[in-house]
Amino acid sequence: MKRIKYELLKATGDDKKFEGEYKDIFRPTLAVMEANWTTWKAIHDKKGTIPETVETLLTADFHTLVDVYKRFLALGIPEKVPSRMTPVAMVKNPDLQDLEKIFNYTKGFDGEIADFIVKWSEKLEIRSCYYCEMAYVNSYSVLEKKGGSVAKKRQFDLDHFLPKAKCPCVGLSLYNFVPSCQVCNSRIKSKNMPNVTCDEYEQISPTSGTAKFDENITVRLVMRPTGKYLLAGRYVYLRARRPYRQYVDFFKLNERYSFHKPEAERLKSLKARYPKSNIKKIAKLLGYREKEVEEDIFNMSYLREKGRCFEKFTRDLLTK
Repeated sequence: MKRIKYELLKATGDDKKFEGEYKDIFRPTLAVMEANWTTWKAIHDKKGTIPETVETLLTADFHTLVDVYKRFLALGIPEKVPSRMTPVAMVKNPDLQDLEKIFNYTKGFDGEIADFIVKWSEKLEIRSCYYCEMAYVNSYSVLEKKGGSVAKKRQFDLDHFLPKAKCPCVGLSLYNFVPSCQVCNSRIKSKNMPNVTCDEYEQISPTSGTAKFDENITVRLVMRPTGKYLLAGRYVYLRARRPYRQYVDFFKLNERYSFHKPEAERLKSLKARYPKSNIKKIAKLLGYREKEVEEDIFNMSYLREKGRCFEKFTRDLLTK
């Protein structure tokens, strides 16, 4: 429920270095990739629907990637085709398999890309899952059994927001990667997508500069109305409008956040016990500033600045 802060790199002038170092991962094989991509397009894209080179696709912004994704789907290349051996059985389309070999993520560059993201994680403030904000995104060091070297391991997945299974040519695109928890990536999303239009992907992808989660999703603790078969009670509810409602439903955020209702109730109780008038009294008694007392009690600046889990959850319940 948050954007990746690429603007932090622009502010420090590191954006070009960021993209340059990413392209360096592919330098040894880029010429071969370009040649194979040109050959593939000559066979399957005779009208020149996708003129972009491999190098362009590597660091194209998300707006461009969505456009490439739409143009690729318009080529009408099916994911599955009848098997030559058993026509009633459906198998992976060889044309897509050829393309996957060019943009080879899983058996080619996944480890190097993950290491690259870990390297830049501090500058980008990558700390929790961008889809749910319920799990931390971090790395840790382990001592290798052979050679005694120290290796970095990651406790997160890199999700392809635009699924590489449906459009392999965005499978290595930097601004298509979303650091996420395994629940969001492997158990929920996989190669599926929220039920929205392609144009709406720009509004809900954490890699998009136009995504506005804060303005369009609000975490609430509300009272369930009494019904014939329902008991009244409080529950956590994420209020959102399209396409953010589809995003919330897709990632099962209402069900997953409801598990944390006790924390939501604690925050609401805390807010009730320390209204502005009480904060003012405590500050005066202790000789502190009111903002310092608020921070000591609610920790909102800490959660935001340090990228802690449940930051939006906490902020919305305390301020909305």
